[in-house]
Amino acid sequence: MQMRVIKRLRRVRANQRGISLIEVLAAMIILTLGLLTLLPMATLSIDANVQARDTDRVIQQIQNRIEDLRNAKVITSGSVMDTTSGMYTSWWTETVDQDLQKVIVEVTWESEQGVTRKQRGVTYMYKE
Repeated sequence: MQMRVIKRLRRVRANQRGISLIEVLAAMIILTLGLLTLLPMATLSIDANVQARDTDRVIQQIQNRIEDLRNAKVITSGSVMDTTSGMYTSWWTETVDQDLQKVIVEVTWESEQGVTRKQRGVTYMYKE
């Protein structure tokens, strides 16, 4: 009877299969390679977010300046430096027609990478 139990235990142990150390290492290598291929996309996404945030702030600055110029009685060329955002905004007009002015607003700023960037906004306004 003891022999039968011992034979059964040997058969059970022979049929048992677990994860070997080599299989674990292979799985870790495959997982690491997969994550390393995703890393450049993550950094590209972060850079795109920074650029989109800068562009959004600049467009808001241009829209605010154009709105201020629309409310002004007389539009004269000028410029202003916003010390909190580091944006330099300048604007000027060009006469298109007898009653029509082209208003150009340009914002210059330095990106986080140290690159000087410019963005322009153009609108047309009737002279009063």
